[in-house]
Amino acid sequence: AFAAEDYFDRKTRMEDNDDSLDYYYAIDDDIIRGNRAEEKYEGHEEFCTTPSFYRLYRPTCNEVHSSVGDYQWLMPDKYMPQKHLSRYLGAGHYRQVFRLERQFVSDSDEVIFKSMKRLPPGRKPLEERAAYNPDEVGKNFELYDDMRKDSMVMELLTSSPRIADIYSFCALSSLIEYVPTMLEDYVMPTKGYEPKERDPDDDRTPVNGYINPLEKLQMALEMAKGLATMHGHSGGVIANVDVQIGQFCRGKDGLIKILDFNRAEVLLWDAKEERYCTFLNGVPPDGSLRAPEEIIDAPLTEKIDVYALGNLIYSVLTGLLVNRNFETEKAHRRITHGKTENIDVDYFDSRSPAEMALVKVIQWCWTFDANERPSMFQIVEFLEDEVRKNVYSSQDVY
Repeated sequence: AFAAEDYFDRKTRMEDNDDSLDYYYAIDDDIIRGNRAEEKYEGHEEFCTTPSFYRLYRPTCNEVHSSVGDYQWLMPDKYMPQKHLSRYLGAGHYRQVFRLERQFVSDSDEVIFKSMKRLPPGRKPLEERAAYNPDEVGKNFELYDDMRKDSMVMELLTSSPRIADIYSFCALSSLIEYVPTMLEDYVMPTKGYEPKERDPDDDRTPVNGYINPLEKLQMALEMAKGLATMHGHSGGVIANVDVQIGQFCRGKDGLIKILDFNRAEVLLWDAKEERYCTFLNGVPPDGSLRAPEEIIDAPLTEKIDVYALGNLIYSVLTGLLVNRNFETEKAHRRITHGKTENIDVDYFDSRSPAEMALVKVIQWCWTFDANERPSMFQIVEFLEDEVRKNVYSSQDVY
């Protein structure tokens, strides 16, 4: 098992200082890690051990190479020239995604192939880029580890229907369950531009009004259950750290699933205090969707996912992003001063009890103090209760 120093501002400190001289070094089971938060926040001292699965690494490179080891999968089917064996679906910050015709399970002949983007011409330093440059061997350890974490979390949680299944993984690539419905397109029809003939500051009508209120409530519950699966992992808490609408899709079985975990954080354990350790992530370049404590690089817990879930449910309710009208610097100031999106409570209360339930859970998730913020399990319990009540309600206005 190995650990890499983070090239952002999150270095691992070992009690044996000789080990920290190496960029890549072993973490043995009996090694105690010091949390760097103590260096920045006086009195915040933690000595933490890793859970047994912390460095789980089970690549299946032969399967990956046999599926996408050549360029044939990019070409038309030789028996049906008009049909391709794959289709480009899009790209995130780090990776590009393809739909690939391959059969790993009996009920599906399609999978998703995720691969790291290559560095384009005109190279940039690692800190400024989001692509893989094979020449920068030493600096790529963090990228390898992020992709390892992504696959590790999917494997650990594969029994949950709320997490996309993983079929194969090697280095910077993986083959996972095909989830055909992007919730971002369904929930946010006007993302990137404001709808014509509408002043978002005056018109309170959700831009995704075609989704009935009860369905929105059920979507919020499904998303919360997926995150609760991570927080409630039997081997220890796993924080998502990147909760946003693009990470959620609806699978062929009709369930909403999480499919990206490369920013996931496995929480360490402080045996002396008998509690989970905090972690630091550095100030995000764009934290408009982040929790207040992330913006100031304070010690973090899994509660950052709860705050971000509030942002996500706001998008489900309204069809709009939080902080959409603010530049990054101003958005950061608003978040750190406890400013959130204005929600007309009376308006949504008059529309439907389901939407009012969403308003309540959003405001609860947006609790400024992380210590006072509810757990993901409390959010799930609240939403389950509201779904039960609203299933039998005939008051919803569609």
